[in-house]
Amino acid sequence: TSPSPPHATLEDCLLAASEECTFITGHHYDLTIPYFCGHQEYCRELNNGAALRVAQQHVEEWYPVVGVLEEINTTLLVLQHHLPQYFAGVTDLYYNELMAPHHNKNRQRPKTPTKVEAAIRKNLSLEYDFYNFMKQRLAIQYQQLQKT
Repeated sequence: TSPSPPHATLEDCLLAASEECTFITGHHYDLTIPYFCGHQEYCRELNNGAALRVAQQHVEEWYPVVGVLEEINTTLLVLQHHLPQYFAGVTDLYYNELMAPHHNKNRQRPKTPTKVEAAIRKNLSLEYDFYNFMKQRLAIQYQQLQKT
């Protein structure tokens, strides 16, 4: 496979099976699971169930909070609560100084076709599982925070 043209859509890239859009199970990629799994060879293999389990275990054992950009508000509140020595006042800083001047103004972003999204979800299925695990963990931490 060859690289896609510079202005190709994601759909074009997937249909052409361009190397930057093709994820093959068992091949090595630098994605999220390898970052949390470790340096063992199997950690870099796409859709390796053992790598997913080790990454989840490492998150539970060694990371008090793992933020999720999609849930930035929740992430900041949980960080502020669990790690106040580093994140005290982070919500005020974010809302009052960082967020206001940097709104995303790209309103013409094209909608990703359902078949493209389905293909990506299939190719990166364990990455999605890991993401959902971290998102659920963050939600539980936030719920516990609300009870205190």
